[in-house]
Amino acid sequence: MNYLLPGFESINRIESILSLTRIRSPEVIAALKLYYTTSLPAERCTARHKIELSNFVRNQKKLEKTAAVIESVKAMDWQKQMAKLSAAESRISELEDLVIRAADYLNASGINESLEAEMHKIIHRESAL
Repeated sequence: MNYLLPGFESINRIESILSLTRIRSPEVIAALKLYYTTSLPAERCTARHKIELSNFVRNQKKLEKTAAVIESVKAMDWQKQMAKLSAAESRISELEDLVIRAADYLNASGINESLEAEMHKIIHRESAL
């Protein structure tokens, strides 16, 4: 699977990914940047920078492999963040239920009407979100 789209990548993204590779030839780097930022055909990029197409393709594969690793790490981070978010949402739900029960108890017993009113306001403000 290709993670980099010719013509749709920013120069900063390509430079960042290149920094994680051992690609050092200025001509190859320039051809890869040109290819991914302009979608100019590979043949024209290589001709413009006077390199062999096979050399370009070999380095393109290295760049794609590095991009794949980056995307894999991003996916793992995303899953971890989603798990944290789910746990936080669950805890918030538990706390909201507790607040509602406390407000109902205070309402039934008639104790501390100002606290009950404040809790009621908070509950309804959160529900509107």
